Amino acid sequence: MQFQLEPFSSNDLVESLGGEFTLHEGMIDVSYKVEGHLGEICWPAKRNPLARESGLWESTCLEFFLGLAGQTGYLEFNISPGGNWNCFSFSEERKDMKESSSLVLRELRSKKSTRAASLDARIAAGGLRGESLLIGIAAVIKYQSGLLYYALSHGKAADFHDRRHHLLVHRVDL
Repeated sequence: MQFQLEPFSSNDLVESLGGEFTLHEGMIDVSYKVEGHLGEICWPAKRNPLARESGLWESTCLEFFLGLAGQTGYLEFNISPGGNWNCFSFSEERKDMKESSSLVLRELRSKKSTRAASLDARIAAGGLRGESLLIGIAAVIKYQSGLLYYALSHGKAADFHDRRHHLLVHRVDL
């Protein structure tokens, strides 16, 4: 599925932020593309090896959330353009956060120019089974004087965990 993310607050740095999210055969392929005046945006250079790290949302971080429809538990996956990543499980909205090995980053490509930046990731998704998933796609973009928040849609706050702003996708079998 293709997606377009909306800013929580308007800005003159990012003109568009979108991409594609695909679930297939135990894998998730996700790509993000940012266009605009990106000279002021922090887009970490890729480094090796790809490693788990906490607190990625304090800088430029591309994220998605997955949960079975009708259940309160869900996963949060964070990816830095630099290659660091993490996956967390929650028993319900923002409760009982724990590192999870349900999703594992396997491949990453990332690049940035003055007008465009992109990230393509392949993620192993073991054990996700269900007829319907709720998927939330989001991004935190760090620039010289703060953070910008992007999601599929927003409520009164920039809250990526709010499942009312996630998409329902049917017939999923990873």
